[in-house]
Amino acid sequence: MSLKINANVSYIIHAPHYDANSGGHSAMHFLAHQLHCLGVKDVFLTTSITNKRWFSTSLESIATDQIVPNLTCAYLKLLVSLKKYVYFSTLVRKINRQIQKILPLIVWQYLDISKTVVVYSENEIGNPLGATHIVRWIMREPLIGDGGDYGASEHIFLYHDFYAVGSQYKKQIKGVLTAIDLDWHLKTYANQKKLTRTGGAYLIKKGGYKNLTLHPDDYQCVDSLFENLTDTEKNEFFNQIQVFISYDHMTFLSVQAALSGCLSIIIPDDEGQYSKENLIKVNRIPGIAIGFDDIDWAQSTQNCLIPYLENLNRIQLNTISNFKSYFEKLLSSEKEYHY
Repeated sequence: MSLKINANVSYIIHAPHYDANSGGHSAMHFLAHQLHCLGVKDVFLTTSITNKRWFSTSLESIATDQIVPNLTCAYLKLLVSLKKYVYFSTLVRKINRQIQKILPLIVWQYLDISKTVVVYSENEIGNPLGATHIVRWIMREPLIGDGGDYGASEHIFLYHDFYAVGSQYKKQIKGVLTAIDLDWHLKTYANQKKLTRTGGAYLIKKGGYKNLTLHPDDYQCVDSLFENLTDTEKNEFFNQIQVFISYDHMTFLSVQAALSGCLSIIIPDDEGQYSKENLIKVNRIPGIAIGFDDIDWAQSTQNCLIPYLENLNRIQLNTISNFKSYFEKLLSSEKEYHY
């Protein structure tokens, strides 16, 4: 007897609208793109607002492509069409909520529920699509009220290997899954070697609980500014300043700043998991200082940043390949018998 691996596994990424300023949102959309690049035929996002650089198929297409021709599907198709002509955001949200209610009623008429994996973020409550095979993707450590009440059969994947979940879920951890378009960042963010750099900027974002007086008074806060800039525009901004300070210890903007030639400094927590000692242990990146007394190290390793990221890209893309292989083997049920 030999086991035949059935590669026809479908994936639904239960993702919010694409937001370039949200690492978590971007990761879910890029995961769909990479699964497609790895040969997955059916991979869907539960939103139609996506990154145009990446491959995407909205779950709504089940209705709009008339894959399942019935009344419920026709109603869903009508709602999807209406969105194109509605300009009031309140009404669009109401239509989207109605679409999300209807999708579970038709999706399993098209996709085989026994061969479909649904990926939810760590803060998604419950199982909105009523899936059988559920992935809980821990892209940040769940906070109180953030979800965190996961089913016993859920497959847990960590965005970083140093992320933690409750002790009751540790046996459900299946591996690391990291999705970031490092190729794009390496092509877009570069040091233009300008001689006119001056001053600096700082970011607060998720570091608002820290002592926010550690930056010079004349530095610009970029939280609001960066929400409206493209990657190319951010690269131009970084090439105008000398120093970038981030109170948010996990933002990728620190890496982008370093790629652009800034002295990039992360403000660590005073103690705990995100203290300087622990960040150096689990998330040490060349060219980035963890605290002001780490500047010499950052400057001495600046030339190592690009090779480090190129290698990291290979490692992270491999986590997606391993994720795909895991479910192909798990959900394989076709057996060939040889007598």
